[in-house]
Amino acid sequence: MNVQMSYMILALIIFTLLALSFNQKGNSDLESRLYHEAVVAVTELGDSFINEMSKKPFDAQTVTETVSDPIELTPASSLGPSAAEKAGGIKTFNDLDDYNNYKGKVNLKKFGECEVEIEVYYINIDNPDVKVTYPTWYKRVDIEIKTIVQDKEKYDWTYVKDPVKLYYIASY
Repeated sequence: MNVQMSYMILALIIFTLLALSFNQKGNSDLESRLYHEAVVAVTELGDSFINEMSKKPFDAQTVTETVSDPIELTPASSLGPSAAEKAGGIKTFNDLDDYNNYKGKVNLKKFGECEVEIEVYYINIDNPDVKVTYPTWYKRVDIEIKTIVQDKEKYDWTYVKDPVKLYYIASY
């Protein structure tokens, strides 16, 4: 009876270890799946901003008329919403550069709140990673989205640890 009991205890220990290892694997699979779902959701949020901005006129000067020389466009130092547009919020933005220096929060139901920051600036198409200080026919939009830890007392993690960055180049 002693040998059988030893085998039974040994079998129980092996079974417990197997169950624990499967449980850990299941948790890491769940975390991985949630991470990938969150990255997709955050990227879709950025894409929705790009989609909305791409429907807007290129510049405040092109809302109602055409421009034949880049010098007629809004100066680089003045890109951003007017005082009225700032007061009215993002829904009142009527051209692309109104989004410059936009900072806001968006709630993704499953993953909580995200911070969205947008920068709009002129570029030379031959070197699109460099801002220029004069109007050109090209504007670059940089969108950075960070997920926010909802309850810092309970959690010290967020679904997407690094910011998601999207870029868009608009031309006139």
